Amino acid sequence: MDWQKQVFRFQVDVTSHCNSKCGGCSRNVSGGETQPWLELSHLDKELWYRLCTEDTIDTEIIQLKLNGNWGDAGMHPHLPEMISVFGKCNPDASVNICTNGGTHNEEWWASLGNALSRNTWHHAVDFAIDGLEDTHSIYRRSTDYNKILKNARAFAEQKGNSRWIMTLFDHNIHQIDEAIAEAKNNNFTSISFRYSQLKNGLVETPTEEYRLHTDKADKVPLPETVYFNNSDKDRDFHDKFMAHRVESKCPWYRDGTIQIDPWGKVWPCCHIADAMEGVDVPDQRKQLLEELPEGDWNDLAKHSMNDILSHEWFNSTLNSAVEHGKYDVCKGNCGVE
Repeated sequence: MDWQKQVFRFQVDVTSHCNSKCGGCSRNVSGGETQPWLELSHLDKELWYRLCTEDTIDTEIIQLKLNGNWGDAGMHPHLPEMISVFGKCNPDASVNICTNGGTHNEEWWASLGNALSRNTWHHAVDFAIDGLEDTHSIYRRSTDYNKILKNARAFAEQKGNSRWIMTLFDHNIHQIDEAIAEAKNNNFTSISFRYSQLKNGLVETPTEEYRLHTDKADKVPLPETVYFNNSDKDRDFHDKFMAHRVESKCPWYRDGTIQIDPWGKVWPCCHIADAMEGVDVPDQRKQLLEELPEGDWNDLAKHSMNDILSHEWFNSTLNSAVEHGKYDVCKGNCGVE
């Protein structure tokens, strides 16, 4: 495996801040306060500019995905500006942003829609909306359903491509048809559904305690995605992505993807990043620490992207671990044996 040559997709967590307190999120304590070990930070804007204008100037990046292990992309105060810079440097790339949509105001979301529609070849913002006004915030706590819809409409008015993503729980499965209608009325281009990875999770704070039941929801046949506006670019991107894939035991290497965390560190996947920077998994972390280099070897503030991806750990130590199914984090998350 040659990570420097194979990378064509970036998954970036641009911030460890979040406005929500979702019941199943590892960044908070059972739907309550932020974990004490989590360092709150936004990815440095100047570092991002260097990454786009220097480090990857000769690299074909076909997709940027902003997905939160530690935070919500909408919390980054400079996100529209950062998207504009990326798009101008990678005009043929697709951009996908995952968010709860409850941050900032309509003006800010309009500016993001403008940045994406003017500076990217193809884009989609996935709004996680888990029900309707009376059910959405049962899981996606501390967010306001009506504010999210206002933000999404302002985004769509600037030609932003918005997609509604609904996680199914026992408390919202009766609202699927209504959610489809609401998505269409609020200018979303599609609505899709997913089962919750959290099974009967417990929300437990000083003032609240309740279960997020999933037994009934898990037995409901998963509804098909409903499209209100089909785009040829969706198919074009899929074809481009499939053409870039290679055979590998590691699904992240196969798909040409690396993870950049909010502190500017580069990792081969979100799972190793999470084991090192996030959830408390002492056995996985201990095993990785036995082989990871000491110091700032994967810190973009100290090294270029090329230097990091050509490092001995990426191209020898990690490759050997994947080939022999050595790391528990790879076995547990990706079935690498």
